[in-house]
Amino acid sequence: MKKKIISLGLLCVLGISMIGCMNNRGNTQSEQIKENDNNFIKVKDLGYVDDIYMCEYMDKETGVHYYIGRSSHYRGCMSPVYDSNGKVKVDK
Repeated sequence: MKKKIISLGLLCVLGISMIGCMNNRGNTQSEQIKENDNNFIKVKDLGYVDDIYMCEYMDKETGVHYYIGRSSHYRGCMSPVYDSNGKVKVDK
């Protein structure tokens, strides 16, 4: 019985210590996404999708919308936004 109590206590300490090691998301990573010579306008802040912080940007010159994501584990990702017809979303 004593071994079970000690094992349970160690398991609780291990669980609490692992929770403390999670990334601090206090600083939004949207601040780290730099706008490229003011050619991009932030349209929408999508928040976290899994572990990637996603935002929607629009290229001023072409009007094409892009999803841009950053993560502490990945360098980043960029993908054009498609409408319901499968065509790239363009504002111009």
